[in-house]
Amino acid sequence: MADRDDVLLEISDFETLNALSRALVEAKFHETPLDAAVPTSREIAELATRVADRVEAETAKRYPGIHDALAGWRQPGEQPELLEVVRRRLREDQAWSERSAGERRERVRVLLAPLLPVDAVVDELVAYRDRLDARD
Repeated sequence: MADRDDVLLEISDFETLNALSRALVEAKFHETPLDAAVPTSREIAELATRVADRVEAETAKRYPGIHDALAGWRQPGEQPELLEVVRRRLREDQAWSERSAGERRERVRVLLAPLLPVDAVVDELVAYRDRLDARD
């Protein structure tokens, strides 16, 4: 366990954790982010996923009825507006053709986070972007 002096941030109340999760989702999927690196940052994707995981676990513990009602919120198929933002970001990716197949899949996963990267959705989004290059 880390020494208390090494802790850079600690969140001990659910409301603050939930607010952070909402802010991260808003920042990652905003149509015109102030910082264009936010939606494509692996570090922010990992943080958003960790926070969403914790919110989900705490919601299940504290509010089981609400958790059941919100169970699918991280499924990409349940978020068509967010998927459209990801598609737009993929269309704007000028370096796509230079990426390996693995890097392309990772890029899609980063763009989707904190949504759960279902393989079928990742495959569909990679194929979508690849078709754009094939048309050019």
